[in-house]
Amino acid sequence: MPQILIVDDHPLVREAVSCILHALLDQSMIREAGSVNEACQTARLHPQLDMILFDLMLPDVSGLDGLIAIRRHFPIAPVLVFTALDDAKIAAKAMALGAAGYVPKSAPKSVLLEAITEVLKGAIYVPAQLASLMRAVQWESPASLNIAVRVCRLTRCEIRVLQLVRQGLFNKQIAYELGISEPTVKAHISAILRKLNVFSRTQIVVETANLDFDAILRNKTACEASSGGNVSSSSSSG
Repeated sequence: MPQILIVDDHPLVREAVSCILHALLDQSMIREAGSVNEACQTARLHPQLDMILFDLMLPDVSGLDGLIAIRRHFPIAPVLVFTALDDAKIAAKAMALGAAGYVPKSAPKSVLLEAITEVLKGAIYVPAQLASLMRAVQWESPASLNIAVRVCRLTRCEIRVLQLVRQGLFNKQIAYELGISEPTVKAHISAILRKLNVFSRTQIVVETANLDFDAILRNKTACEASSGGNVSSSSSSG
């Protein structure tokens, strides 16, 4: 039974999203919060959430500060940002801060449904048009790095998960191979997608096809040293 928390200060929005979730997911447990503070109280009572739908415009902590607070209290549960802020720069920053997806409230219902489905599977989701704008914003930044350097920024556990994803293993198989839980695998894969700036498992395989992972693991310390202090805030969430 999926447990999902909707964080939005508008009761009508929470009710509408709750109806969508109940129609999409049988036997789901939907919880609601109207502020970051209420959400954090929920974290203490119900720490095992499968997903959080989060609005960036809240009365107590607004914008990306709210997302940071939610990620701190819910380090494992994927956060799908569902907000009126339809801005590629804000979306890119939200993803860098650990969001598993970003959907503007102006998007069609079908997009929200697809986002919920993909994020619950452990994927990263951004609507195609917004994702294109985000890539343009990110590649304009001097912090944009080639794929090898970005892989070096993964943790050792994330690199191992990445290797198994490249072998075509499913989350359950990866969990068995590494002796960890399936939700932990999902969390690692979300972090990998975010840190590599890719949006699907297939893109992971394509982007990393020519990398020597044994060499990356042997030289990880040197790689981290060469990247200096420019590691983005997303690296702290994996």
